[in-house]
Amino acid sequence: MDEIIHWIWRRTDEGERLPTKEDADEHNCVLVMHAYQGVMVTGWFNVERNRFVYAWARCPKGPEGADIAGARNPDLGLSGRGLEVHEKPYR
Repeated sequence: MDEIIHWIWRRTDEGERLPTKEDADEHNCVLVMHAYQGVMVTGWFNVERNRFVYAWARCPKGPEGADIAGARNPDLGLSGRGLEVHEKPYR
């Protein structure tokens, strides 16, 4: 089942609501809506510094047993996406 993302507006009539460490995932990240770059993931502590972030949410949980970008899966190569890193650039 898909997880519903609950967006929190940064600025409201009551004031500013910024994420805290408790709102972040195990990698200290939150999901943000950026005025120019769209939806992205960033550290919870970066939201206060970036005036173009207008909403944020807790990151959804990944699939159970999933490994972030295959970082520890040797079958996926060094990049974690099945791409190998070449020693010599293409010409």
